Amino acid sequence: MGIFATTTQTAPTVTDVVNRIKMANTQLYRGILQQVQGIFKMIWANPSFTPKQIVDGFGTDAVTLFGLFDQLQTMLTSVDPTYVPMTVPSQYVVTPNADGTITISDAVLTS
Repeated sequence: MGIFATTTQTAPTVTDVVNRIKMANTQLYRGILQQVQGIFKMIWANPSFTPKQIVDGFGTDAVTLFGLFDQLQTMLTSVDPTYVPMTVPSQYVVTPNADGTITISDAVLTS
């Protein structure tokens, strides 16, 4: 009898494998979602730097950064139709430049 439970290993079933894949997909989706949200906050809600300072720090890679961010949001929407893509706050205007940089300026508010 002993003090330890006796376990026997059984081969996984197709259902077991499918459930593991589903769990991995769920974790992957949540991880990507958290990273996308985190990046958005680091740019647009950073307590230490303005969005312009952060985007300027990317130099000629800024357009690539924004393009990747847009592609990730498209992927999130395709997986979960209830996902609402994050958008640049209305007080800013984002202008991509031919050299890969991005210009961020204040929006002109009309009343």
